[in-house]
Amino acid sequence: MLKQGQALFVIDRVRLTNTLKQAGAAVARSQAVLNAAQRENKRFLSINGIAARKDLDDKRSSVEEA
Repeated sequence: MLKQGQALFVIDRVRLTNTLKQAGAAVARSQAVLNAAQRENKRFLSINGIAARKDLDDKRSSVEEA
């Protein structure tokens, strides 16, 4: 039986800190992938008359996936 004011659990600060760092790294990686896909998409759009339609669609899809 719990008493009023008694802790239900204790948070492991080391594990929490490591998990937050991993999540931050994952966000940074995802942002880098998105930025690269956007740059490549922009480059392909600038050569719209030269690039094949499939290539343009592939680059657009890469941005959407990122």
